[in-house]
Amino acid sequence: MKVAESGCEAMKLLEDGMRPDLLLCDVMLPDIRGAGFVREAQIIVPELKVLFMSGHAQETVQAQIGDAEFLQKPFRLDLLARRVGSLARGERLQ
Repeated sequence: MKVAESGCEAMKLLEDGMRPDLLLCDVMLPDIRGAGFVREAQIIVPELKVLFMSGHAQETVQAQIGDAEFLQKPFRLDLLARRVGSLARGERLQ
């Protein structure tokens, strides 16, 4: 698992060849909105699976992320593990 502290850092990893199975992305990154980052990332990795997270309710961020998979913070690690596992298997959760 690799962690990037910003959208720029994550984009550099993708540009350098990293191909993650799944991206866990906050809706509000320090340097860019998460949805904008994901659009750019999916140009590089079209098959990239994404799970957005935010401290805001899904209804609040819906306009930014559309019908993308979403997990509201705070969340328990067992819930995160189940959601990541389901997405990795290609199951749609919402």
